[in-house]
Amino acid sequence: MNEGVYPFGGGINSPLTQLGTVYRLELNSDGMFDTGQGGIPQHGDILEIELFGRSNATTGSITKSAYVYFNGDFTATNYYYHRYGQGSAASGAAGANTPYPAETPGGTDVAGSYTHIRMRVFAYNSRMGLKIAQVQTSLYYNVTSRFETFGMQQWLKTEPITRVIVQTVDHPSSLFMAGSRVVMRVY
Repeated sequence: MNEGVYPFGGGINSPLTQLGTVYRLELNSDGMFDTGQGGIPQHGDILEIELFGRSNATTGSITKSAYVYFNGDFTATNYYYHRYGQGSAASGAAGANTPYPAETPGGTDVAGSYTHIRMRVFAYNSRMGLKIAQVQTSLYYNVTSRFETFGMQQWLKTEPITRVIVQTVDHPSSLFMAGSRVVMRVY
């Protein structure tokens, strides 16, 4: 059984009591992360999503991309990313019409290797404009092999974000390993 979703309200029904951690899940078995529709309260200004994880892939390309989707929208062309990377892996700038590809080590990669993703979406609950997120990723294999990126992900929709899904690019063929975790906060 997974750790579960933390409630985001307090005893007082005030929007300010609904700020802070709104979702936290550590996998006890291989899986993915989904807040469910309406799982993100609409009382903050910034939505922050953090992943600490690795995939369970053991064949083919074992380093998988982790994607963050909004409101159950899996249409790649509804997203755009631009990033700059540096480190011991391929460096340079990249961009395309897909969610931000955050490389995640697989099950047979170096023991203890993982990726950390931090995504911050300002005005996530506004209907005024497209959603733009600042993204930082760190992929750590060992002391001599690491890769960092920073950039942005744009969701080409104006609706408020009420649901967040984090999964591997080829879900359900590969999943996040047990022990992977996601924390989401609103400020």
